[in-house]
Amino acid sequence: MGKPVTFMQIKNRRYFRMAALSLCFALMAFHAAFAEPGDSLESAFAKAQREDKIVLLSLSTSWCHWCQAMDELTYADPGVSKLIDDSYVRVRVDQNARPDVASRYRDFELPFMVILNSRGEEIVRKQGFLGPRALKSLLEAVVDDPSPGPSAAREEKIAFPDRPGLTSAVRSELQTRFEARHDASDKGWTFGTKLFDKDAIEFGISLAAAGDKTQAARTRAALNSTRQLLDPVWGGVFQSRLVPERGPGDSKAVRYVRLQIGGRFDEGGDNWNDPHFEKPLGVQAQALRMFSRGFSQWRAPEDLEAARNVRGYVQRVLTDADGAFYTGQSSGVGVAGGEGVYFATDRKRREAFATPAIDRSLYPRENGWMIAALCAFHAAAADDSALREAERAARWMIDNRGMMSGGFSRGDGNEAGFYLGDTLAMGEAFLALHDATGQREWLQRAEAAAQFIQAHFLTAPGPGFVTATSPTGFAVAQRPDPVENAELVRFIGQLAERTSGSYSNALSSAMRYLSAEQSAAAVSPALALLADVQFGKSGARAGAKP
Repeated sequence: MGKPVTFMQIKNRRYFRMAALSLCFALMAFHAAFAEPGDSLESAFAKAQREDKIVLLSLSTSWCHWCQAMDELTYADPGVSKLIDDSYVRVRVDQNARPDVASRYRDFELPFMVILNSRGEEIVRKQGFLGPRALKSLLEAVVDDPSPGPSAAREEKIAFPDRPGLTSAVRSELQTRFEARHDASDKGWTFGTKLFDKDAIEFGISLAAAGDKTQAARTRAALNSTRQLLDPVWGGVFQSRLVPERGPGDSKAVRYVRLQIGGRFDEGGDNWNDPHFEKPLGVQAQALRMFSRGFSQWRAPEDLEAARNVRGYVQRVLTDADGAFYTGQSSGVGVAGGEGVYFATDRKRREAFATPAIDRSLYPRENGWMIAALCAFHAAAADDSALREAERAARWMIDNRGMMSGGFSRGDGNEAGFYLGDTLAMGEAFLALHDATGQREWLQRAEAAAQFIQAHFLTAPGPGFVTATSPTGFAVAQRPDPVENAELVRFIGQLAERTSGSYSNALSSAMRYLSAEQSAAAVSPALALLADVQFGKSGARAGAKP
């Protein structure tokens, strides 16, 4: 086996042509792997029952390079393929297309698989890349003994409080977690983690605005670090990357720190240690909101420059001809480990390889996130063109994904009916457009979205709002997602402050679900605390039941 190609060697034209040819074959394999749609999630369980087989559910996205690697190297292996054909029904789920499934497994890295019996009961969960030998061994073991293993889900009974609202103990724990996560690093000097997200920046800014100098310094430092995720060639931000950082004090030791926007927080440092050069739209929206809020607070020109960088990338690369926004861009290199070399090169060398693939799906949830982010940029930079882009995308979503009842469809042929996240994100976008323009139409559309959510996603008799309107195909029914319910508290609360609508039941239900210790622990501390603050401000106004 030859030595790996180094960054210096790639300057040599011969190496470059060889690398480009390898990439072409990898991309061909990638598209071939995605050519057949396969079974839907619901039909997979029906087929497994008819044929007395086991269900192998693999969760991935079009931009996940390790998912591509498993398709090319593992699932294509003849031994693995035969074993799956003989004993399994394999179903692939795009986590962007099925938010209900993605939310259930949000704590696991991609690629992720779960093996279930035909009744929908979990047998084993597995995250990360598996080679042919490892996967074949796992699949054979499950065939020999299909009883649930230690990694299988166990339904945990959630103890909900009698009244909505965080207890002082839960609130104190969230504040402690928020403080601890400012700069979490794992054991030793190998890898550390710096996780950035819009909620942490927003909460930090709110504390800074109230006079907290420590939080002001921390939030500024977080924004400074986040700029290291900017792509200097094409613009936009990578989801994560590794950067060298010197040790504390006079230490000359250098460690590599993982910078990451959004996603799962891995306190142990055991996962996500490879850089992720994908550019999902949701990550771009988070970054745009973070830099825009930072500029609004401190007027630092570097924050405005970073916001313009992200916005420009979305304009050039992720915007449809009609103004809607694509779901994201892959890392572009189908061979594991090659992205670091690819993205270290200049524009000319990158384009000699290939342009990374774009997921051209047009989803309401992701578009809602970007519309709200553009409104934040408009508020910070007084850029009317950003507001026009936001309105254009909103109009496209209304015309092509909207329903007369105020809700939104993820797209054609939804397997699980309608998703809370789509209508919620568009409702938030409408509220942002109303605040930016003062036009009552947008407030009315936000109210219609809230009414649709109350009519279709409110659980009974327990608290909370479920993720989708139809069963997932699992034995377990649809369940509320803590993150969505925290976001819903904020949306409904802000809407109650601007209207005279009746939102008491919705606000109480979502907040009561979030107030359970298990629910609050499953949400980023900043988001839970922001929802708590919003409920305190708007709960009484909305007539929420104490």
